[in-house]
Amino acid sequence: MSDASTPVGPPHDLEVGPATVDERGAVIDLFASGQVEPTRHIAYLSLGTEPIAAELTALEPGGWDDVVVARRDGLVIGALAAEHDREPPRVWWHGPAVVDRDDVDFLDVAGALLEAGRARLPAHVTEEELAGDDRHVELTALASRYGFDTAPASAVLSRACTPPPVAPEVAAIRPFTESDRPVVAAIHDATFPNNHQPGHRVDEGTDRTVLVAERDGHVAGYAAVERHEDGSGYLDLVGVDPASRGAGVGAALVVAALVHLGALGCEVANLTVRETNAVARRLYERLGFTEERLVRPHRRGFHLP
Repeated sequence: MSDASTPVGPPHDLEVGPATVDERGAVIDLFASGQVEPTRHIAYLSLGTEPIAAELTALEPGGWDDVVVARRDGLVIGALAAEHDREPPRVWWHGPAVVDRDDVDFLDVAGALLEAGRARLPAHVTEEELAGDDRHVELTALASRYGFDTAPASAVLSRACTPPPVAPEVAAIRPFTESDRPVVAAIHDATFPNNHQPGHRVDEGTDRTVLVAERDGHVAGYAAVERHEDGSGYLDLVGVDPASRGAGVGAALVVAALVHLGALGCEVANLTVRETNAVARRLYERLGFTEERLVRPHRRGFHLP
């Protein structure tokens, strides 16, 4: 892919290349150690070695083939994973993760990883996203150095799946069907323009369920939920038709999503919401969600409204 920034190359004592099978354990441990520290936490990966191992294996399209490492004296001191798509033509960088040591410069190692990762991307990928805890100031510095624009943060909210709050009786909630696709896609694309998953693919994904709210014989909204590798639930998307907003449809969908995730064995549900979206934040707070962290995205080649 084209690169507007100027590559600086790895430090002379650093070797950067694809992760070997023997290095996978070190990579997993490196990611896991950073995830519990707010100043090193990155988006897209869970907490714990087993969930992270599963997530790296399931990276699309290449799994472990899309993981690069930085080595010094034969030891892994940094790692970066990539997940990319054709629609949108975007890469989501999982990392970089760098060992937290006084003799290791984060920007040098992370920059070398990013350059190596970019060099391995297919030509159609023209958009990039890095994201991490808002307190990860080194990630922000890396993004600035390599031509990313820093975007508004999103709050990560969570609550127990059970007992769910009482749903308002404003809509019938049912599973998504193929006949719903055009209407749900239109609601999705209007609510989340340039989203990571276009509306016509809203139901794609492992352990993903889409619920639909029907009101007065019409589709009034939808919710997409997933069960993550660590056993937690994720409320990925909630969209409501403009004509039905303010009637409690969004709340009914969220409650139904919590019930569904609880039935799948999820004890906790998480979601993200733009920190500036006061209306949605009030809804989630009213339904018992509390803030865990702020995640700050950095984007290159695209912007979201």
